[in-house]
Amino acid sequence: MKKDFTFPHEGMLHRGQGHGNTIDLSALLDREVLSLNTQASFTFIKDRIILVTGAAGSIGSELCRQLLDHQPALVIGLDSNETGLFDLAESLGPHPNGHHFLPNIGDITDKPGMEHLFSQIRPHIVFHIAAYKHVPLLERHPKQAIRTNVLGTYYLCLLALKYAVANFIFISTDKATRPACVMGASKRFGEFVIRSLAGTSTSETCFCAVRFGNVLGTRGSVVPTFIRQIEQGGACNHHRPSGYSLLYDLHRSLWYGYSYRVAGRVRQHLPA
Repeated sequence: MKKDFTFPHEGMLHRGQGHGNTIDLSALLDREVLSLNTQASFTFIKDRIILVTGAAGSIGSELCRQLLDHQPALVIGLDSNETGLFDLAESLGPHPNGHHFLPNIGDITDKPGMEHLFSQIRPHIVFHIAAYKHVPLLERHPKQAIRTNVLGTYYLCLLALKYAVANFIFISTDKATRPACVMGASKRFGEFVIRSLAGTSTSETCFCAVRFGNVLGTRGSVVPTFIRQIEQGGACNHHRPSGYSLLYDLHRSLWYGYSYRVAGRVRQHLPA
């Protein structure tokens, strides 16, 4: 359902006066907040060793926090962003299960490094979030998009097979639907890798891919750009007049990531 908002709008702006008010992003959606604290998700996570790639990002860091709530044996946060990974580890220190979080600096395209990591930790579950995702930059650097979003995904999938990972969840994007940009095309190739392996009857690993829309509050979201335009007193300028964005809050996106595996829909083919 489409909704039109006029800014400033009562309930949309808070904790400020005049210019520079901060915008409550959750008020944009008018949707029920979905809880991850279900018995099915608890059973899925409890006492498991879980690898989260792209852990220092907005989605990855929140996923690590949510996973720790479900009493895993260990959550390994993998990222090449040293500062982001350090900040995440510091923020998780006070968590009751914070001692079950292990930060790991690494690059998913480093095949020897990833081989060593998998051989040492033997994860039961992999949440693969690491990716290049900013559309304008990747239009100028397509080789980096392919290297990370396609080849990096492929390398991890091979390791998941080799080390008998039980579940491999690939976080994709709505831009992979009939892709019109390098980023979307690279993530679509990643989906092809997942689909081909999910259809292998001899595989012990359950592969699935979940497409996220525009997740509010994350680094890859278009919403911060809109907010800057609003705060500067202008209109929200979309790249295309006919364009639209599918907006999700972070909790709903993570719920999708959980539920597609927990509900057992691991071999369902993605739409075109």
